[in-house]
Amino acid sequence: MPVENITPTKPVRGGDGYMGTCPECGKRKRLNQGLGDRVYRGVTYKTVMWFFWCACGYKERVGTDREIKARLAGPSIPARRLCTVCREREAVWARQYIGSDSPEYYRLGYHIRGFPVVKLCEECKCKE
Repeated sequence: MPVENITPTKPVRGGDGYMGTCPECGKRKRLNQGLGDRVYRGVTYKTVMWFFWCACGYKERVGTDREIKARLAGPSIPARRLCTVCREREAVWARQYIGSDSPEYYRLGYHIRGFPVVKLCEECKCKE
């Protein structure tokens, strides 16, 4: 079971910090920084990592700064796949004006190449 509810803390002595909740006893504790082994292309390197130790005996290697920040950010949608109207959700539909004043809607990837495209999510397509 991974450490739950990881949140960043205020910088202490010039460095970032993180807090996590122990999955076994439920206590909130600060993550500790230390050296851990990281294997890259068959070679083992010592890397600065974040660890979680709890008084109940639970121990876990949480990850590097980059891994933790990616975990906090959650899944991201590439900018090229965002809806051009709301800029919040993933685009699924392509609106194109082809030879008339009324728009035609196609699934992205099945639209007609060479014509201007407005990318839309499900909600913005329903609003029109």
